Amino acid sequence: MLQVSDDLLKYFKNFCSSPSVIMLFVYMKCHFSLSYRELEEMMIKEAQVWIILRCNGGFDALKG
Repeated sequence: MLQVSDDLLKYFKNFCSSPSVIMLFVYMKCHFSLSYRELEEMMIKEAQVWIILRCNGGFDALKG
């Protein structure tokens, strides 16, 4: 995943997502010309996947 320098961490102080996830979505917004609605939908889907994985025991539960 993306690495955020220590100098920039102060700008991510009050966000719920990690700085690397935020930077990934900013990159995707700029590079692929996605709308804010598309980014929001992607973030919601990502959150749903992580909740399902956490409730079901993580990635090991997917293997079998």
